[in-house]
Amino acid sequence: MHLPETQNAHHLHAFKKGYRLALESKPLTNMPSMFRYDRTLREYYEQGWSQANEELEAGYQASQQKPWRDRIAWLIVIVIGSIATAVGLVTSIQEDQAEQQARILGLNTAVEQANTQPEITPAPTVKSQSATQVSELNSPVLVSPSTELSLIDTDEPIINNSTEVETALIKQMPENTSVTREEAVQKKTNSISELSILTPQQRQDLTLNQQELQQAEPKTVELSSLVDSNILIESAVLTPQVKNKQATEILTDKIPKHIRQLYFFTQVKDAKDSTIYHRWLFKNQVMALIPLKINSNLYRTWSSKRMTSAWQGEWMVEVLNDQQKVIYRQTFQYGNR
Repeated sequence: MHLPETQNAHHLHAFKKGYRLALESKPLTNMPSMFRYDRTLREYYEQGWSQANEELEAGYQASQQKPWRDRIAWLIVIVIGSIATAVGLVTSIQEDQAEQQARILGLNTAVEQANTQPEITPAPTVKSQSATQVSELNSPVLVSPSTELSLIDTDEPIINNSTEVETALIKQMPENTSVTREEAVQKKTNSISELSILTPQQRQDLTLNQQELQQAEPKTVELSSLVDSNILIESAVLTPQVKNKQATEILTDKIPKHIRQLYFFTQVKDAKDSTIYHRWLFKNQVMALIPLKINSNLYRTWSSKRMTSAWQGEWMVEVLNDQQKVIYRQTFQYGNR
């Protein structure tokens, strides 16, 4: 606001009144009557009103002007940031490519060094060791009371050297076999190719089945009737897991095949200082016989069995007394067969 050059208070009051009403967007016709009938006061009022409208118009036009400087500054910042990001991505890609090439070069060097190693001749004691292993597999195995029965998956180490693979095959061949070295290598290669298309679960089941085939044939038993016993079976349930000496879940007589570890949890009474047995049967074949030492009159104990999809069908799990007479039997169906 630029006040007029006057010392008259009435004139200044008229000017300021017109200025304020203009800022409030009031038209000139809203002039108060005290200024309307006085020519001098009306002129000062119109000056104030006109000055306020001019300032409003100037401010509006200034706000409509495009801030080119600000936009140019932002554009420069965006361009610089984009260039820095692109340079960082290119550098990262180049570093990854260099690292990959170094890894490939290192693998090629390792393969060349492995191929230049001398051939390993079979040790003369292989035959006796194999005979010992066969005798151990054919002999019956009793599991200690503190050990849960399970099949341990063992993966053979991957041998990159083709000479070592062939040597390992020759070690596994009997002395009187007529299979040549090339046929043995081809057979092993075909076996590896077949395993490579299997899922991890199928490969695990195949490994477990091969371990079962390497062991002695399961013993087939005839079902006997239950005998009277002073030992009381207060609880006997199937569960997928045991925690804090309790079954985490009680399974029904139909066990889905996705359960790969099955526990038989029992609570016995009046069996202190005796040994009971858990016997797992599949199609009347003994798959496991686990002795369990009872240390108190009321005792909780359990055994476990690793299951595979090849063993789908009817199962039985029995409790035997110290004379291995059946005092309890439970039947369940594993899988969909």
